[in-house]
Amino acid sequence: MINKKLSNKVLMIGVNYKKNAKGGMASVIQNYDKIFEHLQYITTWADSNLLYKILIFIKAYVCLFFILVFRKKIKILHFHSASNSSFKRISLLIKLGNLFNKKIIIHIHGGGFIEFYNSSRNKCNILRALNSCHRLIVLSNNWQNWFVSLGIDETKIYVLNNIINYPVLDNKTHIYAPKIRLLFLGNIIKQKGIFDLVQTIIENKSKYKDIVSLKIGGDKEIYKLNNIIKNNHIQNIIQYKGWVTGTKKINLLNWCNIFILPSYMEAMPISILEAMSYNCCIIATKVGGIPDIVIPHKNGLLIAPQSKNKIEMAIDFFINNPELIDKYGQTSKEIIKNYYPDIVINKLKNIYYDLLKEDK
Repeated sequence: MINKKLSNKVLMIGVNYKKNAKGGMASVIQNYDKIFEHLQYITTWADSNLLYKILIFIKAYVCLFFILVFRKKIKILHFHSASNSSFKRISLLIKLGNLFNKKIIIHIHGGGFIEFYNSSRNKCNILRALNSCHRLIVLSNNWQNWFVSLGIDETKIYVLNNIINYPVLDNKTHIYAPKIRLLFLGNIIKQKGIFDLVQTIIENKSKYKDIVSLKIGGDKEIYKLNNIIKNNHIQNIIQYKGWVTGTKKINLLNWCNIFILPSYMEAMPISILEAMSYNCCIIATKVGGIPDIVIPHKNGLLIAPQSKNKIEMAIDFFINNPELIDKYGQTSKEIIKNYYPDIVINKLKNIYYDLLKEDK
């Protein structure tokens, strides 16, 4: 627990994380809310219409201004950011924080940050914001190395693992279930590789019948997904479960034995981390920070993105070697220990305390 004395000196700023908010960043902040005795938070964005988003940001800017003027106890501003518009929003707020000489932490979550930076016409503005912070928190060693390559001071870049809850294991055996129980959790969009996965199953449905079952939880392009499932008569293999949270999500994580995420880009997917805590074997793409947690032939397989052939080969590997599924899952259980609250809290505390020492 981060006690009240310390948490009173920290103001977190980021996306809406309440009222069943969706997304990996929201999930992480939900977990922070549980470990801060007094979480002070400003919401800069919520999943709504454009007008509401604009109003939320204006409110956030005004709110931050008055907090900086009147609440002198606040010493640290901890910004949670993805890429694109998310980073542009917090850049404006960072300027405000610097005017009041606050210690600035930028906590990068989005897997698309490299593409965002490389395609930007305003790289100088991005670098200016990054260089103006006192600490830059990233989610993997690969990301740390990339930010160093941009010229960011290595001494202020910290790798902090995403925090996950302890699992609620049911330890039930699935006697009548298919031996390959795949689970995908995430946005139903092309960039997550979900349509590559579904197409792979369509092309191999006779082979996978009665052997493979895939359950999908997510949001976005639901209509497209359901149409593909229905039109190709694969309801006996693939089931769409909607956006899952709470007990429904826990039940799915207990049901599956292989978690699959053939995404095109990621930072450190909270969905994989959660699945590992439930002793799942992992099939994922070699992108972002995933290679830091998925070790080939130890706790899963890494595949190339945008490759239906590699997805098929990975699934077939476990069909032919089912005894490795549980073995890899047990390794996942060991790897994930550094992502539980006790470990992450201590690292975050140290970051805060170091900044407060500099402030004296």
